[in-house]
Amino acid sequence: MTDWWAPSWKVRVNGKSQEVLAADFVYRVVMVEPGGNLSQFRYWPWGWPYLLILSWRTLLMLGVCQVVRVMRGVEPPSSRAHPTQLLSMKGRRVMEDLTKQYSYEKLIQEEKEHYSQIEVTDDLTEGGVHANSSWSYYWQRIATVIGQSEYANLPVYLDRAFGSLETPIRILSLGSGYCGNEIGLAKGLASRHIITCTDINEEIFSDARKRVQQENLSIEFRVEDLNFIKIPKGECDLIFAHAALHHIINLEYLLDQIVDGLSDNGVFHLVEVTGMNRKLIWDENERFANALLSLMPDRITRKLRLDVRAEAEGMEGVRQEEILPLLHKRFRPIFEWRHGAFMRFICTHPDLGRYFDPADNEARRYLDFLIDCDESSVRRGVLKPLELWGVYQPLH
Repeated sequence: MTDWWAPSWKVRVNGKSQEVLAADFVYRVVMVEPGGNLSQFRYWPWGWPYLLILSWRTLLMLGVCQVVRVMRGVEPPSSRAHPTQLLSMKGRRVMEDLTKQYSYEKLIQEEKEHYSQIEVTDDLTEGGVHANSSWSYYWQRIATVIGQSEYANLPVYLDRAFGSLETPIRILSLGSGYCGNEIGLAKGLASRHIITCTDINEEIFSDARKRVQQENLSIEFRVEDLNFIKIPKGECDLIFAHAALHHIINLEYLLDQIVDGLSDNGVFHLVEVTGMNRKLIWDENERFANALLSLMPDRITRKLRLDVRAEAEGMEGVRQEEILPLLHKRFRPIFEWRHGAFMRFICTHPDLGRYFDPADNEARRYLDFLIDCDESSVRRGVLKPLELWGVYQPLH
């Protein structure tokens, strides 16, 4: 036989047991009489069938043990983090500190340096390219959709929903930055309230602190790392995050903290970018935008095209592709609008954003054309949206 020889092979020749020999140390050989013979081979390894029975019993016992562990809320060993990596307990589920997978202190320092150098507007919002008139024009164009939501005017909504409470409206802002949005909210509220601004970089609170003191606003400031923040249960009527979640590594932990931190009728307001990790814009969206730019007169575009590079420093976009799936596992949208396939990157481009100046009639026509193409491509499912504006309540 040209099959492989092994000690566990057995053979019967004409009904009688025979020894299976090894030829050339490899092949099976059996001694037979001249003429016709019937040879029946059987592979019968040592311990058969008792080892098979033992294997199945062992597998069954492991399965039963695993079911018991899950019912008791114990994580399986394969998913258990090292003790130094355990972040917190959510119910009985251990959550892992994912910052351990990064040079976290270096990322923190890069984040602080970056946002300490950014130009800030008089109303304490991010300036520079984000103050381009084309970017403001884009948001004016899409405001009609957001305006259909009762949450578009947050002060009015909060006064109506929580103004009759005996306690002040409790508001927590995550990753507040320069606190311009929070100051605007405080000025618009008629009911008693307290707004808590949080950020990891205390330096960027300095101008806001002065403004709050001068205008006697009900705003307090807290230095917090959102990857490890602890929000007391049921403390907040509103938690909001504007372009903060795409800087978070421990996303699951933070979202669970938000769920626990909301009061019974509390809401989570999120304005976010949910594109490609680290790059923010999807490659196909960038190619589409450049194809449109190539159709426009050079006197408008100066032959410039988008060339977006992935972020190499800080935590910009570190897990942003996972924001929506993790969000929808924990929250139901009361109002959610996804928009903007590429306009952010045209309007905040250091040069293109200025060239598409809405004050110039010709430039505005092309800017409107780009916005129309952007909206249509998202609405028809041609491109994935990058921008998210939503209001949510926990699923439980």
